[in-house]
Amino acid sequence: MFVVLFLFRCKMKVKELRLNFLLGGVMKNKFPGFVPKDEACIKEIWNSAIIVLDANVLLNIYRYSPDAKAELLDLFRKMKCRLWVPHRVLEEFFTNRLKVISDQIKLYNNSLAELRSFREKLDAKRSHPFVSPEVQEDLHASFEKLNGDLESGMKSYEKLLTDDGALAEIVDLFTDCVGDSPEAGELDGLISEGERRYENKTPPGYKDWVKDKVGGTLSEKISAYGDYIVWTQLLKGVEGLGRPVIFVTDDQKEDWWEIANGKLISARPELVQEFYSASGQDILFYTPERFLSRASVEFDVAEESSLAEETKQISRVNHVHSHSVNAGKIEEDLSESGRRGTINHEYLYPNGKVMKLRSKLDELYVKKSELQLEREKVRSEIIKNKFWRYNESLHGHGHSSSEEGKKHELELIVAKRRLSKLDVDLLDIENMIETVEMTISHHEVFFDD
Repeated sequence: MFVVLFLFRCKMKVKELRLNFLLGGVMKNKFPGFVPKDEACIKEIWNSAIIVLDANVLLNIYRYSPDAKAELLDLFRKMKCRLWVPHRVLEEFFTNRLKVISDQIKLYNNSLAELRSFREKLDAKRSHPFVSPEVQEDLHASFEKLNGDLESGMKSYEKLLTDDGALAEIVDLFTDCVGDSPEAGELDGLISEGERRYENKTPPGYKDWVKDKVGGTLSEKISAYGDYIVWTQLLKGVEGLGRPVIFVTDDQKEDWWEIANGKLISARPELVQEFYSASGQDILFYTPERFLSRASVEFDVAEESSLAEETKQISRVNHVHSHSVNAGKIEEDLSESGRRGTINHEYLYPNGKVMKLRSKLDELYVKKSELQLEREKVRSEIIKNKFWRYNESLHGHGHSSSEEGKKHELELIVAKRRLSKLDVDLLDIENMIETVEMTISHHEVFFDD
């Protein structure tokens, strides 16, 4: 009898596991953007996926130190047979490469100018009468060493303007791994569809888009809808290959990512769904930092701390820069949500008054507190209405049929919508706070003339 009972339970357990497996598969197929992938599924994707790099990942190569750059290019060489990029990605890379190099040269120039200014102040004895000759001698030696290091770094970047070894590496990596250029007349259709999607806030690319600011030339329009063009070319390029995709981008805005509590959670579900519908395959999104961490394991490469740390710093700077470089856009974001005050353009430049930025930061923190208090009130309303509905169900009353029940149901719906809106507003405020804080500490990096 015991054996029969044991066999019966085993049989039922097998049926339960089979049912869970089938249901899980159905859910993943119907809602690929919402059902999280387990480690086994992620591992399977990594084993066969095409690895697609965004233009910002390639441009970041010029922001690394020489050692970190060499390590990153070495990793790309190891995965060369699996790399692929849309045509638009390389277009953006070639278009912006010299600008990124020039920006790095400016940073070196600024640092050298600040070093000279600081040294001149220390050499003015009336300003620093108590600095001993011995200390000044040590400082001069340190200044000379630092000055020489900075000048050497600047010269290496100046050399890249005409003799760029990294460019040769990129060309070699993607010679046979780039999508086709758009056919005649195709771009006009992409621009029209991009405008329609952006107006409806359909990802990706709508976050930085302002319709009235789109230029009239073809190149300006292509630039305005660049993210959508990249996405469309990605879908078209992998169609029919029967392989999943790993997409790596340093764009960390909400039109690419699902964001909760200020953290990047996963790719936007709409994008995962769109990719699955077009190809029948899965897609994984990674930031450069997360990608390097996983790739070091999958490709059996030692994860160098310097590369990982520089990647993290570069991504953070890029993230803040994307939020702060367009002061007008920040101003619109603030006013759209009905927040007090605006960020004036002068706040975001070195010659502006930092005190005004700090004042704006105080205002943002006050607004954040107000939103948090309002959020708690709304949550209390939701709990109160849910409790009423639960209490009515315990006593066998139909809570949605009576007038009072309908009133509570309506209040619950309105409160949930308000809570959702407040969550979005809070996230926006936190992003603005981060932007202003980083602008205060790094304005000399981002906004040199």
